[in-house]
Amino acid sequence: MKLVDKLVNKKTGVFYYLEKGLGFKLPIPMNIYILYRRKLMNENEELLIENSGLSLGYDFFSDEKALTSALGEGVERYCSSSTIGHDLIYGSYNNLRTDFSLLNPLDITRVSDVQYKEIGIQKSIDLDTPFYWTECFDEIKKETKWVPANTVFMGSDSRLRENVIRDITSTGLAAGPTLQFAKERSLLECIERDAFTIMWLNQLELPVIDLDSIKCNRINKILTLCKEVDLKPYIIDISLDINVPVYFVLLENLRQKPPFIQVGAKAHFNPLEALEGALSEALSLFNLHGKYNTPEVKDITNHENLQSFADHIKYYAFGNGLNSLNFIKNGKVVDFSLSIKNKIDSFSSLVKNLNDKGITVLTKDLTTVDMESLSLKVVRTVVPEFSFLEVGIPMLECKRLKSVPETMGINVNNYFNKMPHPFP
Repeated sequence: MKLVDKLVNKKTGVFYYLEKGLGFKLPIPMNIYILYRRKLMNENEELLIENSGLSLGYDFFSDEKALTSALGEGVERYCSSSTIGHDLIYGSYNNLRTDFSLLNPLDITRVSDVQYKEIGIQKSIDLDTPFYWTECFDEIKKETKWVPANTVFMGSDSRLRENVIRDITSTGLAAGPTLQFAKERSLLECIERDAFTIMWLNQLELPVIDLDSIKCNRINKILTLCKEVDLKPYIIDISLDINVPVYFVLLENLRQKPPFIQVGAKAHFNPLEALEGALSEALSLFNLHGKYNTPEVKDITNHENLQSFADHIKYYAFGNGLNSLNFIKNGKVVDFSLSIKNKIDSFSSLVKNLNDKGITVLTKDLTTVDMESLSLKVVRTVVPEFSFLEVGIPMLECKRLKSVPETMGINVNNYFNKMPHPFP
């Protein structure tokens, strides 16, 4: 039996429905799958794993890769929603640190106390704040370390809702055929989000890739397709102090109708994989939101009303706040070959590089028993010092927001970008 048949079943599967395509003619032809997950209840009809909606998979050239991508995203969301089989301890850092090796919660990027006070919210995290903690693995020190569980799991477990440190999102989740594969993918996603967040909040004008300098048939096919449907892509090299290829794509719709823009990003050891991944994400989201010009889809005109990553996309896709994106296009135009020199190309080299920068890499094997039986692995990576992509309030309690541009000799404003990011 194929993996998809084991996972997707209307009556008994973890996922109850797999949809190929989007139910309408795609503006941009590509392979797309959407996977729908069911709720999981125990014998007392108590909610164990909530329904998290859809998982998206896509690829321009391979239907199988698109399907695998959708299954992978679905499996990672499923496993990260379950605390079953994971020991959790309760207490504050000060109460537990003599008996356990703990991550200092004040080292975790988060909304600052000052920010909360400015908006009238009384909230503070200190070393006496109690949390539930879960055991993770320090990839640099090669030892176990306990981490606040609400930075690791995503589920409906009420223990995760006490003294939440920051937005609970999927950043740093990855699934794969091996633990090592999942660790690499999850860490690369953390690097991607860190780079984008630093770029966005500081409005950095980073190198813009000359599209004519890209000598890759696969990518040039995608760029030709963009031109045919009146989309103008800007490809930005947002690799910062961590020398891994990271590209950000901004798509402009030259037809001047919703969706007006879409974005995507990708970090990968292979620069061409990173570039294709960023383009594919932006174009898949353009497809996903291709019905924005229909009456049933409502505009979000006030950026203070954004409640989800989907709202962030929708705000800009309807043409709101587009001027705030202009800085992204203002960087120096460079040859693609200049953006791929001297890059890190392995997990071990990457971990060493991060160690040299004083950055902590913590991983947690979240694989559930049923996914283990299917030879799948799911990992959450937590990098406490990295900047963190927010749903609501930007997380300014983060030294890297200013130290990275300073280290790279980039002049920045003495204030942060107040506009919401457009990232999915």
